[in-house]
Amino acid sequence: MAKVVLCLGLIAASVARGQEPMQEAEAAFRSGDVKRAATLARDVLANNPNSVEAHMLLGIIASQNATWVSAIQNFEAMIRLTPSNPQGYFYLGQAYLYQQKWDQAAKNFVLALERSYPDRGRINVELAFAENEAGQPRKALQTLANIPAPSAGPLAAQYYAVSAFARGNLHEPSLAIEAMQRAIEIDALNPQYWEFIISTHLNMNQPSLALAEAINAQKCFPDQQEIQYLFGLAGYYMNNPSLVRVALQNLSDTNPGSAQQVVLLGMVHRLEGKGDQATSEFLEASRRGVTGAHLLLGLIFKEKGDLAGAERELLEAERANPASGQVALELGKILLGRGETSEAALRLQRAERYMPTNAAVQYELARLYNRLGQKQKSEECLQKFKQLRQTDPTFAAPRQ
Repeated sequence: MAKVVLCLGLIAASVARGQEPMQEAEAAFRSGDVKRAATLARDVLANNPNSVEAHMLLGIIASQNATWVSAIQNFEAMIRLTPSNPQGYFYLGQAYLYQQKWDQAAKNFVLALERSYPDRGRINVELAFAENEAGQPRKALQTLANIPAPSAGPLAAQYYAVSAFARGNLHEPSLAIEAMQRAIEIDALNPQYWEFIISTHLNMNQPSLALAEAINAQKCFPDQQEIQYLFGLAGYYMNNPSLVRVALQNLSDTNPGSAQQVVLLGMVHRLEGKGDQATSEFLEASRRGVTGAHLLLGLIFKEKGDLAGAERELLEAERANPASGQVALELGKILLGRGETSEAALRLQRAERYMPTNAAVQYELARLYNRLGQKQKSEECLQKFKQLRQTDPTFAAPRQ
């Protein structure tokens, strides 16, 4: 699945009033004449190299043009000229954020907060996003806890989206979905929020819930490639070739020849019983970088009895998507069958975190704990299995 990225607005600022030339530059910028604004700001700097306002405006213009070297130079000049002013640190943090230099972004946001940056809600959300992307999801949640949750508007949606990303990284999928649902309630027009929810349901082996979300999402975003792919993937795991064909047609109309289109075609052929053709298409898709293809190939190879091939593909799937409970379960079963109980335990326990009500997971855990001589744990899991197999809709799901 495509990694979900938080969509933050372009850097914007209310440039402080300075002398008349700066006022003219600001007016030109606000009217959309960015070229004239930059020329006027450079003229100001030629006469006064210490003009903080000119550096700020030039830095903002450079950021909007993704001219990051110039942007950073101007924001660093602001900091050098007024080290106690939080604005320079904030804009420098944003410049690093857009370049995905998470640690540097977080460092500058913290420095801006220490200097009493006025919009604490906004900067804490952006700081939390940088911290999560830097591999510190717990720290990100702590940062969000420092501010009241915004009640409305884009910032509120971003607040809950960052929380969802962090919960996902902490292997708390139910809480992640809950947070992202709040984000969608506020901003239903961000396709990445929908992608996250659908992907997380699929990772939890909840194809019916994923499909329900995907049906709504693909109506809202008929031209969104990832949405259509996830819609088809959910239909596949629900053993519904008609839905996969709809997704395939939609994707063929909007993005013909894409790697996702190849995967969907392979799904249709697999559901039609054309296994060899499907395998060939999944292999092509995996070579073209579609991470979901590795799981599909792993399941096919396992079904054919090629456990070495299945393990190879599942390990690739795990590297690409460590949050997939289904990948963890399938790898755990192979490793347990080979007697590698320590590695099997890592996968099966991860599968349980993502799929706590999945009957198959409890059955495999019961087998694992029995092998390890932990009879009480084995019996507890076996009892859970017996209860869940009556109601677990994924227990007899296809393509296991």
